[in-house]
Amino acid sequence: MKKFYVIALVATGMAFFSSSVSAQRIEPTTKNAVKVAPKSVLSGDARLQEPRRTKARTITSPGISQGRGSELLVHRIPAIESNPNAPVIYGFNYKSGDWRTPSPLASGVFSFSASQPFNFVAESTGAKFPDDPQVAFYANGKFYCITSTYWKDADYGMHAFSRIYVFNAETWQQIGDTISLGKHYPMQCATYNKANGKAYFMNWNMETSDDDDDQPSKMLCSIDLATNKVDTLLRTDNFFVFLAAAKDGSLYAGKIQDNELCKINTSTGEVTSVGKCNFTLANGTAPAEAVFDDATGELYVAALDNKDRTFLYKGDASTAQFTKVGQFPGSEHFKGLYIVDAPAKAPAAPTNIAWTFTNTVRTAGNLTFGVPTTAFDGSSLSGTLTVYVR
Repeated sequence: MKKFYVIALVATGMAFFSSSVSAQRIEPTTKNAVKVAPKSVLSGDARLQEPRRTKARTITSPGISQGRGSELLVHRIPAIESNPNAPVIYGFNYKSGDWRTPSPLASGVFSFSASQPFNFVAESTGAKFPDDPQVAFYANGKFYCITSTYWKDADYGMHAFSRIYVFNAETWQQIGDTISLGKHYPMQCATYNKANGKAYFMNWNMETSDDDDDQPSKMLCSIDLATNKVDTLLRTDNFFVFLAAAKDGSLYAGKIQDNELCKINTSTGEVTSVGKCNFTLANGTAPAEAVFDDATGELYVAALDNKDRTFLYKGDASTAQFTKVGQFPGSEHFKGLYIVDAPAKAPAAPTNIAWTFTNTVRTAGNLTFGVPTTAFDGSSLSGTLTVYVR
């Protein structure tokens, strides 16, 4: 029995899927239809299915199979055993090739529901990623990996050289040539800020030496992705183990000293403590990574504990309080977490998705959900809203 459902919401027109499973039209009822202003005009983007999650997938338990749909994106609902209202998160599973990364998953980008149980779906099969990227991040349909080479000269001076690899996040083919980032040595975390079009990463300060206490040992840098220009926002001794940018452009960081969540002013570099996290920020065999769900404002953090296990947490960035979503089954080490956005005028995600079985053999049931009355950007929907389930 299939345990994965996809709801496609279309403001006008017809939705198509390149699948052997035909789309089923749901006739209007109080649970699946919504009246919208008949005289309003939608933009062309409103014809797209709501793509906040990912393309259509079919997941069976315990195995996983994957099928590409058409270029139109749909709202992905996790397996029945998971929370169907949770977002789907993407991330690069890092493999060191030794005891530090015991997960059976291959190196590459996977997606998974932000709820238990974690079902990992391979997204980048066949991609040729660089070995051992220091950091990774997603921006505007592209996935970026940064690698670094580090060495010391005869006088113990530190040197580094970094490169950026850019991949199409649909085809997973490399875009253009490898980009030189110059004499930088990124640490373990990076993020993209949609509000200003810049990526941020923690960087070792190459202007210091091992016995130099006069200068901070680390720098928070930004990259203008249009020009690849790198600027230093601040020099600091703070050890930030993750970075995440909120929808409004606010930059947050997990500081290992004092176990704090901090907010960083992207204009001045001022660091303000939000509060102590109620889970331990550790530094060891795995990077910590974080991503905001722009639809809810919740902050998701993939982090390591002091026993080299990895967990996913969900929290409130205004209070630094988190709840544990669950432990990754193979101690997966994710870099570059991201959540796919929808076009501004696409219908917003359905809410309160629930499946209730109506027989004991679990072969039939009722799928219910709340139909959105607004587009992803908060504007009102108009026209005919059609719902397809497959």
